[in-house]
Amino acid sequence: MHPPLFVGMIKPEARLHILYDISKELISSFPLDNLLKAAMNALVEHLRLRDGGIVIHGSGGESWINVRAPIGDDVRSRSLTIEQADAINRVIASGEKHFGKNSVVLPVKVNRKAIGALWIDFAQKSGDQDENLLAMIAVLIGLTCQRDRELCSDGGAVAEEQQAGQIPKIKPKPHPTQLDKIDWIVGESPAIKRVLATTNIVAATNSAVLLRGESGTGKECFARAIHALSIRKSKAFIKLNCAALSETVLESELFGHEKGAFTGALLQRAGRFELANGGTLLLDEIGDVSPQFQAKLLRVLQEGEFERLGGTKTLKVDVRVICATNKNLEVAVLRGEFRADLYYRINVVPIILPPLRQRDGDISLLAQVFLEQFNKANDRNCDFAPSAIDILS
Repeated sequence: MHPPLFVGMIKPEARLHILYDISKELISSFPLDNLLKAAMNALVEHLRLRDGGIVIHGSGGESWINVRAPIGDDVRSRSLTIEQADAINRVIASGEKHFGKNSVVLPVKVNRKAIGALWIDFAQKSGDQDENLLAMIAVLIGLTCQRDRELCSDGGAVAEEQQAGQIPKIKPKPHPTQLDKIDWIVGESPAIKRVLATTNIVAATNSAVLLRGESGTGKECFARAIHALSIRKSKAFIKLNCAALSETVLESELFGHEKGAFTGALLQRAGRFELANGGTLLLDEIGDVSPQFQAKLLRVLQEGEFERLGGTKTLKVDVRVICATNKNLEVAVLRGEFRADLYYRINVVPIILPPLRQRDGDISLLAQVFLEQFNKANDRNCDFAPSAIDILS
């Protein structure tokens, strides 16, 4: 048993705010050291800390990034105590968490291997510690490090640049398709350009992508862009809206069914995973999937295999899965409504899509595109008055 660290000072609603704030920082922008500093700042804002930090090791075991909690004016001059350094090194070597009198050290893992640690010294001893919250934060940091490694084609060069204090240049794998071919995404605002740049980088990998944003922000458009810019572009792009489908219908839609599997199953039918083999599958409204079905979906994502409904033959597929949601999945995980392991599996590369109110200058461009579509469909030649564009904007 380890000693308790906090006393019920963190209420359930406060935990959600902490997790949301840190998630928002970790998926915002590059470089990695800036993300980790922002996450540490968020922890300091929410928790009463005496000290703390995040240590990430490079592939050779050397210290790559060392972020310290911004407490006091001597952050740069402070060095780790012998006890702190020993605890951090033990956690990274063993991959197991460590608890002290008023401290905790949690491993930061990439592909189940500890590459660093999140360590926190609390200002005072308290009662029950929400260990799950801190563990989830450590996992989020690990996912951020994993994303950074996958998106960088030359990890060694990035490590050297970050050690030298330079912003790393993310080098996507060369690909013949360019962003200017993605003509179904319209926008010149800085917000949309940032998302397009990330889309171009992510498309060159096979990582799972989670598209997040309000309804109407274009999640399907960006999923199509990722597919069109990837090496899978010659294969199928299949989509399925998971909302409002019963578990049986959803299972049949995704996995297919055998003849006679249920009333009305008169023929064998291939599911969306089979149809998307070699290509890309978009699962929209993933936050609405029932907890029971989440376990079945997790198996396919982990193993790449499944059985049709009513069948016994195991089928293997190679599918790049892109998920989309407008829900706060972190809150759903804490409430037990969404499996944490599935969340980590689909949230390898999160992309937040900006709403129109954050896309200054794009209203007039989008309005013109919609007007051209209207004119073509109705054989008209309408145009906007300048005052109309002002009103829309």
